[in-house]
Amino acid sequence: MFSYTEIRQIAKDVSEAAKKSKNAELLDQVLDLKAVLLDLMDQNQNLKDEIRDLRDQVANLSNIQIQRDSVVKFHDMFVDKDKLKTIKGAFRPYRDELLEHMYCSKCLQDKDKKISMNLFRQSVSNNYTLVCPSCGSKVIFDHRY
Repeated sequence: MFSYTEIRQIAKDVSEAAKKSKNAELLDQVLDLKAVLLDLMDQNQNLKDEIRDLRDQVANLSNIQIQRDSVVKFHDMFVDKDKLKTIKGAFRPYRDELLEHMYCSKCLQDKDKKISMNLFRQSVSNNYTLVCPSCGSKVIFDHRY
């Protein structure tokens, strides 16, 4: 397989030979060929860049899977496995420090994204609701829960 430098040199050499031959039609065809070669080289570089980007995306998806393994189901949401015991024993409504470790199950399952839940307190009752800021999914907790 030729390197870009070798291809450019070959195109340059053919172009010089066509100029020396003083054949205008051959020179035009060589210049067209040179333009096509440069375009193919550019397309090839773009494809290499795209492959690199896709490999990065695959690596990121692998990380998401690893992160998914670090969460467990808790009520209608997911929580970080290492925070489950703390969350179970915490006073309710949950503090912001714990909400950061409580994730919307819909977003995690549908979009592979760990979206932290937000607290929303009902004004009429003592119940409170955790709401996903991304999709609006809700988890309702009774004040005795």
